Amino acid sequence: MKAILLLTHIIAASLIIAASAGASDNLAVIEQVGDGHDARLNQAGQANEARLTQEGYGHQIELDQIGLENISDIKHLGEFNQGMAAQEGIGNRLYQKTRGSENRSAMVQHGNDNDMSLHQHGNANEAQLGQYGDKNTMAPQQIGDNNRLTYTQEGSNLPALEVRQEGGDTTEIHQR
Repeated sequence: MKAILLLTHIIAASLIIAASAGASDNLAVIEQVGDGHDARLNQAGQANEARLTQEGYGHQIELDQIGLENISDIKHLGEFNQGMAAQEGIGNRLYQKTRGSENRSAMVQHGNDNDMSLHQHGNANEAQLGQYGDKNTMAPQQIGDNNRLTYTQEGSNLPALEVRQEGGDTTEIHQR
């Protein structure tokens, strides 16, 4: 296990060096502790930052980040959590922290200066989040088990809605 952990840190350090050495000046950090993880990261543009952390067993993260000065920080703790995230534009920020088992998420941002944050704490939660436009904010929370959320914002400068699910909830929001 120590050899695998050391190799993981060497690979993560190599990713940092490789991402920072190019003309694009992007930063990528992938940290995996445990077994059975899968991470895929694609960045294009300049001054983007991505941090992917997986601790536990069997997580999957897929991130595509295109543009300028976008930031992503995704953490999966527990077992068998899956996340897909994509952002395209300038100055977008995407954060996700998932703790528990078998949670799923899909997060997409297109535009500039958007903030998206998802907190999942429990089991078997599902979230589909999308922001299309500029200067939008969303930060839903899923606490407990078996929550389902679809939250979409289309437009610019839309007010953030407080969304907190606490177990067995199904919510669908389309804001324009």
